[in-house]
Amino acid sequence: MKDKLLNIRKKHPLSVVLLTALFFKVIAMVFSKGYGFENEYFFYVETPNAWLDNIDYNGYTMPQGISLLYLTINYLIFGFFKLFGIHNPQWLMFFSRLIHGVFSLTVITLGYRITKILSNRKFALDVAWILGLLWFVPYVSVHTIAPAVSIPFILYGTLLVVKQEKLRNELKSNNLHRTSFIIAGVFFALGFSIWYYSILLYLAIIIVLSAKKNIKGSTMTLIGFLITVGVTQTIPDLIVWGRPLVELRAFISNIGDTRLSIPMSFYVIAIVTILIITSFLTYKKNSSTYSKRHKLQKYICAFCIFINTILLITTTLMYSNKPEVKAMTYISKDNNVRSFIIQANHSGEAKRPPIFYEKNWSDYIIVNQENTEEIPSLNNNADYIVFRGNSNLNGRVDAMKKYYPNLKHEVTYKPYFADIMYKWLNSSEEDGCVTIYKVSHE
Repeated sequence: MKDKLLNIRKKHPLSVVLLTALFFKVIAMVFSKGYGFENEYFFYVETPNAWLDNIDYNGYTMPQGISLLYLTINYLIFGFFKLFGIHNPQWLMFFSRLIHGVFSLTVITLGYRITKILSNRKFALDVAWILGLLWFVPYVSVHTIAPAVSIPFILYGTLLVVKQEKLRNELKSNNLHRTSFIIAGVFFALGFSIWYYSILLYLAIIIVLSAKKNIKGSTMTLIGFLITVGVTQTIPDLIVWGRPLVELRAFISNIGDTRLSIPMSFYVIAIVTILIITSFLTYKKNSSTYSKRHKLQKYICAFCIFINTILLITTTLMYSNKPEVKAMTYISKDNNVRSFIIQANHSGEAKRPPIFYEKNWSDYIIVNQENTEEIPSLNNNADYIVFRGNSNLNGRVDAMKKYYPNLKHEVTYKPYFADIMYKWLNSSEEDGCVTIYKVSHE
């Protein structure tokens, strides 16, 4: 049996990588619920579902500078399953993770093919393993994260360009397949139309082609790019806003207003990831020569693989924003909810709840120390009070009893370990816990 498995690995190494990656993606599909990035969730999950349910949704009332193409894709995905009677948010998100996870396998194949052209088969397999099992990959690949969804399109365009450039160098001729460059431009445009910031990668490729004096190739790529962008940025914007290129113009105007604030966790993530990739590839490259230095590299590589494995298991099982999602799911079980209150622990603008998981799209208000006067506006119709954070919880409950004397504790949800670490790295004052009290109107 062992010899048979080794023979399969030897004959079909890429298939082994894909199957192994799929195994972890399936785990992420099942266990990695919730959402990691709020903007991604509210734009690409909550908005299309609100539109499908004909809800007067105020979460997306003006252009945000995001491409509507990916939002439209999610609208079609959720609409397809709702057409067959699947309305449960958890099931809808499971199928969404399934589609995203399977689609992301193309990243491994394309990365392998590009590296094989530029280097060799052995190094390409090492790259494939990284693209499949780098610690955050299964988690990112199954969620509605626009940058991750744009990668297959960018890689396919890159593959076409690399193949044509190799042919041009081997044949010493510019008489190449211009159609390939046009198709490359189409895929670059699709990637751009999902995530606008990918324009930087496209511009880099155009600069390289021009520097290598492949003017025809860069021109054909540009033609394919512009035609596709014209279509993908016009039709969805006409449907939503009644005008073309609205979101693209908003994106361009927002660039100058952007205040880049990078949390500490991003630096830690970047450093850890770079160390893991560098040590693995460096060790593989130098594994044919034995020396004391190589022995040290071996130990460093083993340590980095160990760290990657721990992080891989942690993130693949990560239920992001678990308390927020669980709280809305809990309230959704009560079909008689008229409205509820979210009591934030800190002053200032509070984050919106993932109301999509509440299923009934009930009314709610968010209150803190600064706007408690809004509570009477509900006319005592609130059925639940959702308290964010455990800090001074008893005092906050007592303060809320001024408006709703009969409060009964229902449940408390605590965040996943990785969420706790993320908040700790960013020195966040929030502990992530959510406590639900039911209002008795008797």
